[in-house]
Amino acid sequence: MPVFRIELHNHCGSDPQDALDYSARELVDACVKHGVDVVAITPHREVFDEPDAVAYARSRNVLLIPGVEKMIEGRELVLLNVLPGEIPREMDRAALEKLRRDKGESLFVLAPHPFYPRQSCIGPVLNRFAALVDAVEWCHLFIPLYNPNLRAAGWAEANGKPLVATSDTHNLALFARNHAEVEADSLDAMPIFRALRAGHIRNRHRPYRFSELVKYILLNMIAGLWRKWRRKITPPSAA
Repeated sequence: MPVFRIELHNHCGSDPQDALDYSARELVDACVKHGVDVVAITPHREVFDEPDAVAYARSRNVLLIPGVEKMIEGRELVLLNVLPGEIPREMDRAALEKLRRDKGESLFVLAPHPFYPRQSCIGPVLNRFAALVDAVEWCHLFIPLYNPNLRAAGWAEANGKPLVATSDTHNLALFARNHAEVEADSLDAMPIFRALRAGHIRNRHRPYRFSELVKYILLNMIAGLWRKWRRKITPPSAA
């Protein structure tokens, strides 16, 4: 059975929240460079909606799955294989249940960085969403002495859910640092999702070295300042 390299949680320049300096096409090019077969683009709050990028990915033999990192009752979940019209602006658990009923197994729900120390992380209420979550993310940001992914792994084992390593890409230099390999029948969303739910997956991840962690933090600080500056100079009508 073919083995596909997958990256299911990524952001790019069209993200409505983060000011990133690379496009969806450049992310696809990075897939080709790193041998990634499946990439999901998951903007914060709004569903990825660039048909040209999906077609470009297909032309380069990459499956691009549109998604969204959606706030649901104040907590983030990654919803994959969705269209803009399917996702209401405000979502609660009932809306997610309806989406699951409507889309069935064609919807894939990933709990991103669940036990990290952020108010938006779903870990503290993850049990409430257990029936709606397909997999739990092994987040890229960890060091040997600090690894919240271990709690995620424990929850996933206790609840019979697979772990999926991702890069949560906000910087192309870090793309595919974490990724997963899945055995599936073909390069299409449904076979990939079925294989993930069945646990036919191998995760590839490594902790940050101290120097890498400092670089990551500094890059994020600079990016945060850039976002604040951009919001300050951008007229409200153009935001």
